[in-house]
Amino acid sequence: MELAVNFRLAPDVLHANDWHAALCCVYLRSALYSGNEQFRRTRSVLTIHNIGYQGNFDKGNLYWTGLGWDYFNHLCLEFYDRLNFLKGGIMCADMVSTVSPTYAQEILSSDYGFGLDGALRARAAEGRLRGILNGIDTAVWNPATDRNLPATFSADKLQGKAVCRRALQQKFGLPVREDVPVFAVISRLAHQKGLDVFAFGLEELLRECDYQFVVVTSGEKDIEGYLQYLAQKYPQKFGLYLGYAGEPLAHLTEAGADMFLMPSRYEPCGLNQMYSMAYGTLPVVRHTGGLADTVINYDPSTLDRSTGFVLWDLNAASLNNTIRWAADTWRSRPGDFAKMRHNGMTTDFSWNRTASEYEKMYLDAHL
Repeated sequence: MELAVNFRLAPDVLHANDWHAALCCVYLRSALYSGNEQFRRTRSVLTIHNIGYQGNFDKGNLYWTGLGWDYFNHLCLEFYDRLNFLKGGIMCADMVSTVSPTYAQEILSSDYGFGLDGALRARAAEGRLRGILNGIDTAVWNPATDRNLPATFSADKLQGKAVCRRALQQKFGLPVREDVPVFAVISRLAHQKGLDVFAFGLEELLRECDYQFVVVTSGEKDIEGYLQYLAQKYPQKFGLYLGYAGEPLAHLTEAGADMFLMPSRYEPCGLNQMYSMAYGTLPVVRHTGGLADTVINYDPSTLDRSTGFVLWDLNAASLNNTIRWAADTWRSRPGDFAKMRHNGMTTDFSWNRTASEYEKMYLDAHL
């Protein structure tokens, strides 16, 4: 905001992202800037990517914001006698958005709102809350041009995907086999992601089923240790990489797997399911947030639209049953699997799809 002042800019919209920038929406309405002629027509938009992160501090820190105590109230920054940057942004922004339509509805409930559901319901009642699905950079995530892959491929020329599959199996020290489905995970070991449920139900699948799993992850040390134990016990079926994937490994994993697992407890948008579909890898997801908005559950009666496999209840039995269902479809209904793969690869997940929605929100912020 000071940059705008110094360069004598008069922005139409100030777009803040998450709690880190949420105070800008408060400042715009405060005496610090509301009297500045440069900002007379400026409106603010706040986008929430994950409402679990709020910028919640001791109220004594209000001093450092430059705002007076008249802003420390339930209609602005006060949250259970603490200072909450995100709440201030929610209450003061002209428009509030989040990164998928389903997540915009979920955060209105006490189950997903992390204590701010009341504030969000108030803004929604004013018509000031939107859910706009994220896009992906199709210049980077495009299997037809991806330089990270040993072979490129497209929806109509899939030979290169088989090359990537073999390379992925070799990378993780797994037997190169065409007769087993390959499931992949790239995720943080965080409660939100549901990988604790996956991890502690995994040995049943490794023991009873002829599948292969590749997992790229890091996080909670007890789960890391258990996954290392399983990788040592089942080296023919389970490949594990602990640490940050990096671009080459992430792209190879998306391209080489048959299916990609995302059993999230909540997922504001999620990008990996869109990367997966673009690379002909069918997502196996929990019905929540952006996963619900992007993955259409397999149903033979609506095969023309299906793009993946969806579970509703997050527990080991439900997840394992869904994984078995996906594997059975891969083995027993290859025509259906191929159709879903084509559906996903030909779906437009680019930012072009959502740019017009952002434009409309910017215009509505001025109403």
